[in-house]
Amino acid sequence: MANVRALSRLAIVAVGLGVGAAVAHSPVASADDLDFQISFDGYDLFPTTDNSATATTVTGEYGLAIAYGDGANASAEGGTGDYALAVGSGAYAEAGAPGGSGNNFDSAVDIGNNTGGGYAGAEAILGSDNSAIQIGNISGGDSGPEAENGNYDTVINDGNITQTDWNSYAGGGNDNFAESVGTNSYAAAGGYGLASVGNNDIALTFDPFGTQGSIAYAGVQYPTAGDNDLAAVLGVDDATASAGGSNYLYDIVTALGNESGTAAATSGGWLGELLSLF
Repeated sequence: MANVRALSRLAIVAVGLGVGAAVAHSPVASADDLDFQISFDGYDLFPTTDNSATATTVTGEYGLAIAYGDGANASAEGGTGDYALAVGSGAYAEAGAPGGSGNNFDSAVDIGNNTGGGYAGAEAILGSDNSAIQIGNISGGDSGPEAENGNYDTVINDGNITQTDWNSYAGGGNDNFAESVGTNSYAAAGGYGLASVGNNDIALTFDPFGTQGSIAYAGVQYPTAGDNDLAAVLGVDDATASAGGSNYLYDIVTALGNESGTAAATSGGWLGELLSLF
């Protein structure tokens, strides 16, 4: 999972640098002419009165929040070194936890135009070293990826969301990874809050051309979450893969059929053993 964490951090840095470069070369006279705000360690770098973009950090926490767009809102607070980037009309990114503490080095990125209302965007909260990335427009209310209630959890959603309360998820444990690609695709890895914990789970959904959206769950099966589970939907529309309730389960759905079962834990790594079955 260390490689997963490194790749997610690299992606976030690349996104931030790309947006910064685009803003720097925008044909505008000053910060007063656009909806743009940067806050670092409790200080607004562009304190304008007619700016609808909002960026929030807290002094002493060394957080960085960047908001760019009409009504964009970025919040990095509730821990040390949190990072939030919201780019687009109505974009929303929250890292850490407002009013909280100890939620360190979380990263939330939302790039797209949101019209759904509520907390539509990306949230990396209630834990440390969590990452949530949303790339695409959200028209469903209270929707978007969430990495929370754990540490080193990463969730990435690449696609538009039109559903309400549609939240790809990584959390309820540590070192979980979820990624979904496609309109209304969904991936969830981990457990349920702090009551049913799942660790080291991976959920993947790849449905770039689908219209209904496919779903993958790994570890998430109430009331007992599992560890080291893998669920994936690859290239199939409106399909579901579910591996959970126990440990070392896998469930992979492709156009050629469904593979499911249990991979034994070995010193060589259960994921390598699983992949050797195909």
